[in-house]
Amino acid sequence: RYGKILIMTDQDYDGSHIRGLLINMFHELWHELIKVPGFITYMATPIVKADKGKLHKSFYTQYEYEEWRKTDASKGWKVKYYKGLGTSTRDEAKEYFKSLNIVNYSYSGDSSDASIDLAFNKAKADNRKDWLKTYDRSEIVNAKPGDNLMYEEFVNRDLIHFSNYNLERSIPNVMDGLKTSQRKILYSAFKRNLKSEIRVAQFAGYVSEHSGYHHGEASLNDAIVGMAQDFVGSNNMAWLVPQGQFGTRLQGGKDSASPRYIHTYLQPYVSQLVPSDDFDVLKYRDDDGTLVEPEWYAPVLPMLLVNGSRGIGTGYSTFIPSFNPEDLKSAIVQWLEKGTGLDREFAPWTRGFKGKITKIDNHDYFVQGVWKIDGDTATITELPIGTWTSDFRETLDKLCIDGTIRDYTDTSTDTDVLVKVKIGTGGVPAIEKMLTDKIKLTNMHAFDSRCVIKKYDSPNAILNEFVCVRLELYGKRREFLLKELRDRLPYHENVVRFIKQQCEEIPVPDLRRQTSEKCDDLLSRQKFAKIKDSFDYLLNLPIASLTLKHAQKHEKDLVDLKQKIIDLEAQTPKSMWLKELESLKY
Repeated sequence: RYGKILIMTDQDYDGSHIRGLLINMFHELWHELIKVPGFITYMATPIVKADKGKLHKSFYTQYEYEEWRKTDASKGWKVKYYKGLGTSTRDEAKEYFKSLNIVNYSYSGDSSDASIDLAFNKAKADNRKDWLKTYDRSEIVNAKPGDNLMYEEFVNRDLIHFSNYNLERSIPNVMDGLKTSQRKILYSAFKRNLKSEIRVAQFAGYVSEHSGYHHGEASLNDAIVGMAQDFVGSNNMAWLVPQGQFGTRLQGGKDSASPRYIHTYLQPYVSQLVPSDDFDVLKYRDDDGTLVEPEWYAPVLPMLLVNGSRGIGTGYSTFIPSFNPEDLKSAIVQWLEKGTGLDREFAPWTRGFKGKITKIDNHDYFVQGVWKIDGDTATITELPIGTWTSDFRETLDKLCIDGTIRDYTDTSTDTDVLVKVKIGTGGVPAIEKMLTDKIKLTNMHAFDSRCVIKKYDSPNAILNEFVCVRLELYGKRREFLLKELRDRLPYHENVVRFIKQQCEEIPVPDLRRQTSEKCDDLLSRQKFAKIKDSFDYLLNLPIASLTLKHAQKHEKDLVDLKQKIIDLEAQTPKSMWLKELESLKY
């Protein structure tokens, strides 16, 4: 009945996903149509437009634009990204339909079937894991309007970018324990210097504007709230301060107030946890030509283990319990000082939890709440980690109906548990089962320092990778800071000599009466150094600064600068880390 299917979606990763879902629907329900040449097509709209006066260029693939941007011909052009169809104006939309730029999907046989099946078959989750391990950010579709694009090429060079991006949104990085949205929040907090409170809803808008966040602000609000929660079972070390009702253990944080009414700002210890001296040696992501958050931060503690994490993405899920930051800090200090300590045993730990965590084997732990049975009454004062009071009450209501318990009273607060249960027939085993849970260390997935998804067999494996990369970064930071300090020496040395020369009674040429070329020649012959290939830093000194008093100030700055260099040269990456661990207060 229909000659063809024309798909119109945004040009971003989510647009690729929508095209993939539609292709999968036809592949599953009307397989014969998939085989028809040119039956399924999509309309390519420009992802980037460049303007230079009356000249205009349109680019239909990121690859095409990136290649052009590397050339000298790209200089002086004003660039605009069109990731969403909504970015286009009415006139641009008319333009697209006047000259349709169509890409045809083509069927190659078994290879096309296998690739679509790999991407969408629920039973192929393990295969998708292997598929994503081969992910290469530089492998992209380079199909231009009029081209034929094989389904397997679409899956392996287009859809895979969405799948990996979906993973990055759902799975944390081993270096900072953060998912993409959380890292954007932290980046924005640093950029804003968030030391005074701001409404969560307002901060979400700031994050969206300054970090290239391309999704709904509702999920961003939830992420901000989650980074500030500090009730039992949430964060051991929250990134943000909760000012207002950010949720409690009664409902596991779901009882937080509206983002319009609650405020937050950075925890005071975050500046020590994530030293700003690192910022210059981190690798930052590019979003529409703008640098945004880094691929990962490198806190002085392994925050993935401190706060734990859970999430579900394409092909992968993860659950990493939280551990005691003091135990982790102690192990790192021992490793830095003696080269040992990373192989010690780490048991899951949650701040404020009053129950017991008992080891079963290397990958399993029992978690028990706290209860006491006196006659036919069980007094419960703690629930297993992650069991929320309201959920526990719902379970008790069901047990009342079947007669396992006769009745209960709940006088729990938002911080403490206190439930008294009248036990019925078979009630004791039921209560004990409800108050016992397991923590498994068998599904600990995270992106490694190279941003490749990886399974970790133990908390020690996570800690080992973290300390090696973190120590290497200290070395890079030390070299960067030394270079920066040394590069500042010529400025002070030359300014001091220049001012003194102007103050001496010995006649010197009046530079104000000379041409710029003559000034350069005179200063060069007197062995003054250029900075940024110019003597402007000397020639632009105010007349009022050409005094011995100002020369003495620069001499003092020079002495201080040389002392900083001496102090930094005396430090090692290990001593730098030890010093920052010692100063960390939380």
